[in-house]
Amino acid sequence: MSSGHRGGRDRGGRAGFRGDRGGGGRDGRGDYGGREGSGGFRGDRGGRGGYGGPPGGGQQAIQQPSTQDPKVAKVEDALHPATKKTLDLGSLKLPEGFPSRPGYGTKGTKVELTANYVELLPPSNMILHRYDIQINPEAAGRKCFRVVQLLFQSAELSPHQGDLATDFRSTLVSKIKFPRDETITEVRYRSEGEDEPAARATTYKVRVLYTKTLSIGELVNYLNSTNLSQSLRDKQALNIFLNHYAKSANNLATIGSTKSFSLNPNAVRGDLGSGLEVIRGFFSSVRVATCRILVNINVSHGAFYHAGPLPALMNSYGVRNTVALERFLKLVRVQTTHLPEKRNKANEVIPRVKTIFGLARKDDGHRMAHPPRVRQHGAGAKDVEFWLDGEANSSRAPKAAAKGGAKGKGKGKDKAQPDSSAASGSGRYITVFDFFRITYNRVLQHPQLPLINCGNRENPMYLPAEVCVVFAGQPSRSKLDGTQTQQMIRHAVRKPWENAASF
Repeated sequence: MSSGHRGGRDRGGRAGFRGDRGGGGRDGRGDYGGREGSGGFRGDRGGRGGYGGPPGGGQQAIQQPSTQDPKVAKVEDALHPATKKTLDLGSLKLPEGFPSRPGYGTKGTKVELTANYVELLPPSNMILHRYDIQINPEAAGRKCFRVVQLLFQSAELSPHQGDLATDFRSTLVSKIKFPRDETITEVRYRSEGEDEPAARATTYKVRVLYTKTLSIGELVNYLNSTNLSQSLRDKQALNIFLNHYAKSANNLATIGSTKSFSLNPNAVRGDLGSGLEVIRGFFSSVRVATCRILVNINVSHGAFYHAGPLPALMNSYGVRNTVALERFLKLVRVQTTHLPEKRNKANEVIPRVKTIFGLARKDDGHRMAHPPRVRQHGAGAKDVEFWLDGEANSSRAPKAAAKGGAKGKGKGKDKAQPDSSAASGSGRYITVFDFFRITYNRVLQHPQLPLINCGNRENPMYLPAEVCVVFAGQPSRSKLDGTQTQQMIRHAVRKPWENAASF
């Protein structure tokens, strides 16, 4: 946190952030954003007391303001005459970014303003090298994240992990320059916790290509310069370094590239209703200002799915409208509990992770030789039958016998092929309820709850909700309803000094 006397100057190429002279940022108000990249609620403007704070109450001091940095004032004063010339009528032109500030206030009473930033002090001799990451075949979402994780564990990069950072999508930043500008590494996919890849695991070719270098010393010289003709050097590398830990830590959830939320039991959270909760976290982003590099920090609030047993999440949302429930649950990740635990060499439990594609539907597997029999959309375990070849196999979930097992390129893209066992008719239809009773000696307690489909529309794989546990830290990308919005406002609207205390 820092303070300054007068409105400030962002050295961001005449565009973007405008803070106080001390380089501040947002005014300390909270925000929330449920969806990645979406806008968020900005806190109140001094009305009622924030949730959990004093009811109303007067303004409270945040901290003792520090004195203004004379070096910053000197550079800004030197910049002012050059800026003023650009505002003369004879030199007016359309700028590439925001217009320059005409001057600073010199009359009236000086006011100290505290801004929500901290100064970033990287070594002036640090050099960051930026590389593009290209994955073939293409991987998206969690799979892309995991492939980049495995890339960092490869023989080429593992010795340098302490010098690397990434956005786990398309960019790698390194403190050292690799011997070659282009390297191609083969990464064999394996799930988190697994010691070895599966026999049929996909092999990805990951291309790491050098693109540019950022010298921190040159950036600092630019920020100390009074030459307005200079242009801003790339600062994305600093943001990637800043947010790398949040994206890689298991006890944090992230929304976008700038918001992180603690998943620890002591995290501040509240119920939004209908299966969602609000978690208080933080926004952080690198800003460049006169003479220094800043990290803008603010309190943020995100909407997340309630972690825990899937039946509780379903009942909280409501199961009567199965179309809406299917939309709500799509792409939620769950851990299955009906199979014996698997452990790796470190004796850690290897979670069995599934992603919800949807609910059981009447048109599931319609191209199969023996398509499943689903009584209605969102049918339960007693109302869904699938074709079982031979005897029940305790190592798998109820998966309808397809015309074949040809692998596709992704969910929903599997193409059915002839299968001799299915075509011969050696098997029978069985309900999911009976399958679990016979195979796992487990009588389902909630057979009326909709079955989830963790396969795809062509090759469905059904699971009862009661054998699934929702992972923590999964942000909701759906729009909040009226009641949820009211609850979000109740939690997110806070006074600036309350947010300062959270910092």
